[in-house]
Amino acid sequence: GHLEARGNDIEFIFSGRADGDPSRTALGIISDGTVDIIGNDQPSHATYANGARRGASKITVGTAAGWRVGDQLAFPDLAPTDVPRWRLEEDRSLYSDKQTEIKVITAIEGRTVTLDSPLRADHLTSESQGPVVHLSRPIKLRTSANSPQRAHAMFTGKTRVHAAEFIDMGRTTAEVTDATTNVTGRYPCHAHFSPDFEFTHVTVHASSEEKLGSPRHGIVHHSSYGNVRHCVVVNAQSSGFFFEDGDGGGEWSDNVSYSGGSIYHYQGDDGGFAAHQGRELGSGPFGFWLRGHKVAIDRCEAYGFAIAAFATFTHAGFNRDPQAPNKAIPRFDRCYAYGNFLTATIEIQYSMNAKNTLTNFTGVNLLGTPDGKGGWGLGVIFGNEFHLKNCQFIGSGGRYGASTINGFDGKLILENTTFTGFLEETGRWPQGVHEIEGTNGSGPEPEDPPAEDPPAEDPPAEDPPAEDPPAEDPPAEDPPAEDPPAE
Repeated sequence: GHLEARGNDIEFIFSGRADGDPSRTALGIISDGTVDIIGNDQPSHATYANGARRGASKITVGTAAGWRVGDQLAFPDLAPTDVPRWRLEEDRSLYSDKQTEIKVITAIEGRTVTLDSPLRADHLTSESQGPVVHLSRPIKLRTSANSPQRAHAMFTGKTRVHAAEFIDMGRTTAEVTDATTNVTGRYPCHAHFSPDFEFTHVTVHASSEEKLGSPRHGIVHHSSYGNVRHCVVVNAQSSGFFFEDGDGGGEWSDNVSYSGGSIYHYQGDDGGFAAHQGRELGSGPFGFWLRGHKVAIDRCEAYGFAIAAFATFTHAGFNRDPQAPNKAIPRFDRCYAYGNFLTATIEIQYSMNAKNTLTNFTGVNLLGTPDGKGGWGLGVIFGNEFHLKNCQFIGSGGRYGASTINGFDGKLILENTTFTGFLEETGRWPQGVHEIEGTNGSGPEPEDPPAEDPPAEDPPAEDPPAEDPPAEDPPAEDPPAEDPPAE
């Protein structure tokens, strides 16, 4: 079949129950055919705001192209904290996600935007500016306010979703999944074994700031070939953007993830696959989480409160693609992270037998714990060789700017890369730290994220990239882990 919806002011509203539905065919859009959900408008999805301070009801933005009175905006949780992870797990009241705010536009005059109520917190990454995302789209898919359960959307055929928003969607929660009440795989916007998909200018969020944008992941790329571009996820309980099983491929570019949900359920990915055979990975929360190396990451931004802004996991025992385990990380280029990240701004797990390169990355970690545990810049678990080129890591008293965790191998190569604000710049690298150019000492202040309109979109993806040669046999067992830094 063919589902087609084109134009403006189109709304899908779902209501009902779907307990005991392991096939995931109830309550929502579940398509095995061709889907074209195409909104006419293409509003600017992310920009900066001057004056996004507590008490402000007017802000000046970099661009308001395509915005209208009545549209919604979101501001991330950027309040620094010194509460360590284990205290948050013991007492959930120590952290509240109420500093992620959703506001309605009541007036627009040029680049000056009036909000429906004053901001309750500061949302700044510099003295006067901070990020803001535009949420409203001409096509809306939402769960009814009267529905006893959330709906979900799963696309398995050729799919194009453009300028659409998914509101109060996603039935799978961050708790351990089961076959009846918490069936895995029900997410707000989910490419599932799709041979060809494009998600562009999509937003995933809640109808109000009191709710989670999704009780588990936001946008899911599962064993599919396609691209996710110019998309926004606000307050997913687990991962905002999730590359699920390591096979498939494509590109994620110009996307924004705001994290701000409770983290009481956090379980490290190591613990997740050990206890649940790989089913509970990415529970985080994380801004962007990837299993495998087949999705390139370019110009993506993560803000808020999370375990890590970006995370990859390529363990040999839990990857659908036999050629993917222990390969290099995906291409990470021109990405930005700002917020409280309990482990690190970027966390790389099990990328062994490979040389990894991270380029043009800026990571600002606001977390400063009294004992220096957590709040890292880069954390590498069982990695090999890491090359940091044109990167900045800014800490607030965290332990390491860049270090391996539980690793017996590892070499760090620095090229025009700086670390500031950490107790130690570089931690445990058994094969040493090698500097090519520049220094790894004091560096420039962090730059604000890109302020102007996002660049033009790339053309639709063509045939999937060629497969890598078969991977070497993974080690029989991982060496015993030392205590992680945040325990």
